[in-house]
Amino acid sequence: MGRLLVIFLVLISLAAIVGLGLRPGTVIGVSGGALSESIARATDAREAGRCQGGEERRSCVVDGDEYEVTIDDFGCWDATEARSRNRGDSAAPTSGCVTVLDLAGIG
Repeated sequence: MGRLLVIFLVLISLAAIVGLGLRPGTVIGVSGGALSESIARATDAREAGRCQGGEERRSCVVDGDEYEVTIDDFGCWDATEARSRNRGDSAAPTSGCVTVLDLAGIG
């Protein structure tokens, strides 16, 4: 019985590690900093900014551009540029998923 419990705990731990590696938003949620890092990486921005708002919808400013962002349960997001300080025209919508690199601030 004790051996089965150890095997079960090891499997649960491995599943959590894999989940954190593949989709950290599912395991620990999506912070504003990680979301802004993810958007900056996806848009080739020079620097990440800040995001504020609720669980599913946030407003983010990244490298001077403002985005309206929707986030799903898996930490993936869709962003539409609301206002651009760097360009006169509006950019196409972009999307991505928060990764462990975004959580660590490595872009």
